[in-house]
Order: sequence, then C-alpha cells, then structure tokens
Amino acid sequence: MSVDGGLMDVQVSVPGHDAVGFEHPPASPRERSAVDRATATLTGAGWLVPASAAGCTLASAKVSPHGFGDAAEPGGHADFDAEYHYACRKVAELDHVDVRLASAFPAVRKVVVDIITASGSNQQDLEGSATRVDVRQ
Repeated sequence: MSVDGGLMDVQVSVPGHDAVGFEHPPASPRERSAVDRATATLTGAGWLVPASAAGCTLASAKVSPHGFGDAAEPGGHADFDAEYHYACRKVAELDHVDVRLASAFPAVRKVVVDIITASGSNQQDLEGSATRVDVRQ
C-alpha cells in the first residue's frame, strides 16, 4: 500500500488455495464458478475500507487470476493479483485502512501489509480478527 499526494495505491496477491481452495485450472463448473466469484470479490474491493474521513473513492481495480487458465503449468502455483487506485479528497485524514481480506476469504490466516508514505515505510501483520492498518505509523 502506498500513499502519495491524494492517491492511495494497493497491490494484493492472494494464493489460489486461500481464495478458492485449489491451485490448478478449474476442472469443473463448480471450480470455474469459484474462480469467477473470487475475481468478482477482489474486483469489487469491498474488503478494503479506507478511513471514511479521507473521502477516498476507488478509481480503478484490476484483478488477474494467474495459473487458472489452460496454459497453467502442472504443479505450478496459482494466485490472484490485484491492483487498486484510490483518489482521496482529504488524504491528511487517511489515518487507517480496514483490510477485511480474511472475512472475504476465510482460508486467509495472515495478511502482511507493507505501507509506504511520505513519512516512511513500515510493515504490519494482521492475524485473527484484526483488520485495522495504521497508515500514519
């Protein structure tokens, strides 16, 4: 996660096993549906909630499911990579972001968040029911 000026950019990588329970090309309509649901959940970005006082709006979201297509290598790793760009009207009020990835994907046990701002960088780990990332640390 990076905050620069009035922009917040977020990049996420979720292992396929944590998102859909497997890491291979879908072998059934049920598995294809699971990949589609995970892609939609990530694209909607409802699991990522910036502090409301900052007035951030999602400008764009791009989700790429890797390793789930026909060109996937046997035994290869599959994951979902996503990029989000937010515009924040009052970026000075962006003191936290709630990262509810474990609620969206219950198999996620730990979320590691790297934060880069004008005042420096840090890393925060979210485990269990923890969701709050302090942006101003």
